[in-house]
Amino acid sequence: MIISLILLFRLVLGGLFAARPTCISPKWLFVALAVFAPLFGCQPRNTSVPNHLIGLWKTSDWEYADRSFEITKDSVIIRAGQKTLSNRSISNIETTGGKNINFNIFLLNQEGGEFKFSFYYDPKNNGEIRLKNPVKIAWTKERR
Repeated sequence: MIISLILLFRLVLGGLFAARPTCISPKWLFVALAVFAPLFGCQPRNTSVPNHLIGLWKTSDWEYADRSFEITKDSVIIRAGQKTLSNRSISNIETTGGKNINFNIFLLNQEGGEFKFSFYYDPKNNGEIRLKNPVKIAWTKERR
């Protein structure tokens, strides 16, 4: 990382402080892009689902009594009664901490685009999920 910063300094600012100003050659610009591209935006995607999320999640709220969703190691399945409404592959998972852990699970739609399944996870009482909309409804994992 330090070598990369030194290289960037030399490429970008080196010509400013030289006795004879120099231009950045295309070769050095390509080298700088090759070195810095992995550091900015080319991060590997995380598709590893934590074990405490894997399972069938249900709520006792009467409005959603026949609804459930299941998180597996590589997909999210949404159900209404016995009917599967959606079964989508996980393409990325992002988490941020706080009082409750915020999970953003990115799922692939049928056209190959992504959409975000977001929720808060509270590890107390064997775990509880609250979707961002509606946040008032608690989902608990069914014991098998």
